[in-house]
Amino acid sequence: MTFDDDLKRAFDALSDRLHAEVQHQIDAAMAELRAAAPPAVEPPPPPPPPEPPPAVQDTTVPDLAAAMRQMDEARSLTDVLDALTSGAARQSR
Repeated sequence: MTFDDDLKRAFDALSDRLHAEVQHQIDAAMAELRAAAPPAVEPPPPPPPPEPPPAVQDTTVPDLAAAMRQMDEARSLTDVLDALTSGAARQSR
């Protein structure tokens, strides 16, 4: 065996040992980081979807149109507010 072969074999052995030592240090650091990390917390479940609005009743549109006409025909702020109040009262029934 020549000097070059001996040198190559020694270099390969040292390289393997260095690689193993570096990998050991990486594994130890990763284990330490995992141990120091806070425990995983599951996010809360998403809220349920909102309920759909109630269906528009057939009487709603004519009542709304009548209230709008009353407000349009009003001659004073008092008349507008009266029309608005009566229209709202009809909608709440």
